[in-house]
Amino acid sequence: ADEFHRLLAGGGDPAVRRMVVANATAALDLWHGRPVLADAHRLREVEHLLTSGAVAAVFTRHRELAAAD
Repeated sequence: ADEFHRLLAGGGDPAVRRMVVANATAALDLWHGRPVLADAHRLREVEHLLTSGAVAAVFTRHRELAAAD
């Protein structure tokens, strides 16, 4: 959990971050019905989502919604 929160804050182990970015890129490709081709552009997009705080904001919102139930 600590590493997860470090990643959400834009830090964490670079090797772990690369693995998370690669897996998230593949998951988004599948979700969008695209072939899983983790090209450099898509990897950079996902890296930006993670390091910009966008993923942290979505995670926080989901936690708030879950707590409200």
